[in-house]
Amino acid sequence: MMQHFLSSASFNRALIEELLASAKRFSEGSALNNRALNRVIGLWFLDASTRTRVGFEVASLRLGAKPFHISQKKFTQRMSVEESFEDTLRVLSDYADLLCIRGAEDFTKRLSTASCPVLNCGNGDDEHPSQAITDLFTIQELKGQIEGLCICIVGDLRHMRAAHSLARSLGAFPNIQIDLVSPSLLRMPEQYLGSHDRSLIVQTDDFSQVIAQADVIYFAGFAPNTPVGVFDEATRSMYRLDTVIARKIKKDAIILCPLPRIDEILPVLDAMTQSAYFVQSKMGLFARMAILNRYISQI
Repeated sequence: MMQHFLSSASFNRALIEELLASAKRFSEGSALNNRALNRVIGLWFLDASTRTRVGFEVASLRLGAKPFHISQKKFTQRMSVEESFEDTLRVLSDYADLLCIRGAEDFTKRLSTASCPVLNCGNGDDEHPSQAITDLFTIQELKGQIEGLCICIVGDLRHMRAAHSLARSLGAFPNIQIDLVSPSLLRMPEQYLGSHDRSLIVQTDDFSQVIAQADVIYFAGFAPNTPVGVFDEATRSMYRLDTVIARKIKKDAIILCPLPRIDEILPVLDAMTQSAYFVQSKMGLFARMAILNRYISQI
């Protein structure tokens, strides 16, 4: 049965560990069980992307697959009417062995015409499941484990899809303390907290209250303009990593960010031993190779 890769709500520990083990093999240069060789992978991006689009394109090439990329909604200027999502999906999925799709709106419930597996590369402000696998792989590699950690997620947790997918995926692991730091208007919606033990979740607007105990500090991003209003510099500065706050971080903690950063981490802090967001970005290549290889193998 054909499976899509759409939401971290469908992740269980077995699937996550399978993908992390595969990412580890690819990071070590192993081509064992590479099922993507000579397959065709479509990259259909209807919303802006740099790391995710290029990451999946390079992952495809490293697997020996043949990617094609479409970014525009209309294929020629002569088209008088824009083709429907469903019709375009039907055509592209007949051409490809797997489709990676990103859209500004939620397309994940409109896949009835797909004839190949679809990977969600970001659907509006809902989810970004491939980023969650990247995040978990980075944590596993740098901390040696995922379960039992204290993970602090900071920023606009209401609208940042990477934070949603990470929070959901952490539910597959026991005994994880999750500290969610944001203004009250930007708290993470309940639906993304899933099966987490609520006694292990702290929601606060005080970053300094929780930073010292964190094993992983994840900056999800906090733009000035949000769908619920504009936040001034004074408010946003409370959720920023500066040289003063950085002194409170544990020596063996790691700092992650899905990138691009806005201004939530000062560039001067890139040299800190705890700063791991560019390592995280590199890990994303191997995570995407693992995802492509796993879901294309169904064909």
